[in-house]
Amino acid sequence: MRNPWATKTYNVGANPAGVAVGDFANNGYLDFVTANIEDNTVSFLLRPVVPWALSTSVGPRPSGVAVGDFTNDGNLGIVTANQDSTVSVLLTPFGPEYPYNVGQGPIAVAVGDLGFAYSWNQNSE
Repeated sequence: MRNPWATKTYNVGANPAGVAVGDFANNGYLDFVTANIEDNTVSFLLRPVVPWALSTSVGPRPSGVAVGDFTNDGNLGIVTANQDSTVSVLLTPFGPEYPYNVGQGPIAVAVGDLGFAYSWNQNSE
């Protein structure tokens, strides 16, 4: 019998500082995303589809990452806290980055439904 608690190690970007989980591939498996502070990337471990990490660029020195469905379409995106006083929003794991200025030196982010009737519009600010 296979041990479900056996340790498995994956290589991700340089100095991962945050981790979050979500089903990015919409296949019923929880996938992982890490915020990699030293190479300005996030790495996705898409289980069981891809047995290695896939990385994409985000803002400078991401330290925190959170997962959410920002467009209400059933597909997960991510948001990262970047140490240059921005957050990066990716509506899909490998979609374009939308940076937003925030207060000085964010280190963490969170996602939740605050009860607003809001739909993401990439053209509005």
